[in-house]
Parts: sequence; structure tokens; C-alpha cells
Amino acid sequence: MISIIVPVYKTRDYIKECLESILAQSDGDFECLLIDDGSPDDSIAWAKEVIGNDERFKIYHKENGGLSDARNFGIERAKGDHVLFLDSDDEIAKDLIKEVKKEITAYPCDIIVFDLLYRYSDHDTISKGADFKRLEVKDPKEVLFINNSANNKVYTYDFIKERRFLKGMWYEDLASIPVWLAQAKRIAYIQKPLYIYNQRADSLSHTKDERIFDIFKALANIKKELGLKSEDIATLYLKNALVMNTLKIAKFTERKDRLAYYECNMKHLNADFAAWYAYIDKSEGLKRRVFYYLLKKGYYRILDSLLKR
Repeated sequence: MISIIVPVYKTRDYIKECLESILAQSDGDFECLLIDDGSPDDSIAWAKEVIGNDERFKIYHKENGGLSDARNFGIERAKGDHVLFLDSDDEIAKDLIKEVKKEITAYPCDIIVFDLLYRYSDHDTISKGADFKRLEVKDPKEVLFINNSANNKVYTYDFIKERRFLKGMWYEDLASIPVWLAQAKRIAYIQKPLYIYNQRADSLSHTKDERIFDIFKALANIKKELGLKSEDIATLYLKNALVMNTLKIAKFTERKDRLAYYECNMKHLNADFAAWYAYIDKSEGLKRRVFYYLLKKGYYRILDSLLKR
């Protein structure tokens, strides 16, 4: 049986589709733990209408503690042999449980990775989970760069029962998932988009928030847990702390905030990984190389003007 852990917080408009995707599973061998994380809206009331008297669904109520806390709460109460994390505004493909069971039977492992389907209002995009079929982990560094989402993976309960997400910070997936992948003994990959990640326009933040710099705490946790240096996770620094954080900052409404946050982000990066520029892929296109150069030189006003065009 698979335990599906669904944290619920202010997703009244989306939770119906989420739960219907669970109910539509071609293999119904699951329990679903709905964790009401102190949601102030009527998300749970809507959930009750969808699930009715289906005993496979269990509803728990707790004070608001954030996504990590809700997931950890679910891990502690899960009864299944395997665990899946599903956000309450996302969905899963109807054959997810069926495909996972098939793979588990063929290749017993700690973690199963599958593709993500990013669903936008006007198109879908598939993100590959990995580039392997089945893998016995020999070197932690060989699995660090698999997609670090917690959601496009199923974990055996024996593997995850003593593990927990870091609480009280953003980027909880980045802080934990690469570590867990590196600690697994065997990993499998199903080359199918089994998790549907809905991209909501209203979920994008346009207001400054210092928690954006928690990304450096997440990377520090990876290094600490696995005994690595910044150079060992250079790709994670470049992809997440440099590119992703800069593009998030570029969405801030106020220019003065954007300029201050560009500078602060680069101070964090240079403090943690001073040699980052040496790890840039020289074969990247001119536009991306200009992007890196402007950040390196601190030409934030020029960068901001280019990004806001």
C-alpha cells in the first residue's frame, strides 16, 4: 500500500482536482493522509465533499507549521510500505500507483523517480526526472543533480521513516532530497510523467522576502550531511542560488528591492562559493554568458534593465 501525504493550506480552489486524481487511480491500494496545516479557508470542507465516506482517506488537523512540518507529521502517521508527497494544488496521473508497483516488483529500491508534467494555462511541459533506468548508488555525487523535487518520487517507508524535512525555511526540497538520493542504496526511474505540477499565476511572489536567501542554508545542509565542498555541488549553486534566485528577484515589483536583493544574493554566493565563475559552462549562449558577467561585475542596474525588457 502507498501512503499519499497531502498537506492542505489555502487550496480551496484546487483541492477538488487533486483529490479526484487520487480517486481516479487505476490501482486503489492506497491511504491518503490529508494534513490540515491550520488552513484558514474551507479547503477541508471541500475535501470532505469530494471524498465522502471513503475510508482510505484520513483527515488530521494541526497548527500551522509550514509544508515541511505537515509532511513530517504525515510521515509519522503513515501506514503504507511506500510514501508519496502530493501538494494539494497538484495532481497525479491515473496510473501512478500501478506503475510504481510494477517497478517495485521488478527492482526493489529505496526511491523511485518519475517525470514531472508542468501544466501551465496554455501548455504542458515535461521535465525529465533523470537519465538512468535503475541505479545502485556508489558515489553520492552521481545522484545529486537528479530533479530535487520531493513530489516526483516514491520512497519506501523503511527508508524515510527516520528522515525529516528541515522546518521553518524555504527550499525544503533542495535541502533534503539531494541528501536522501545520495543516501539511498538503489534508485529506479520510470520514464513517464506521473506527477502533474500545476503552475499557478497567483503563486508567484512579487514582493521582497528575505527567506529567498534560505537557498544558501539548503545548500549548506547538503554539504554538511554529505561531507562535500562547494566545488562538489557547483551545478546546484549555479542552477539554484545563481540563476533561479536571480530570476525570482527579477519578479519583484519595486526596482530598489530588486537591486538590493541582486547584490545581497551575490554576497551570499561569493561568501559560500567564491570560485563560482570558473565553473560556468563556456559553451553556453551569448545571452546567458552576458547574464553571468553582469552578475560577476555587480552591474545590477544593467542586468535589471535587460531582465525587465
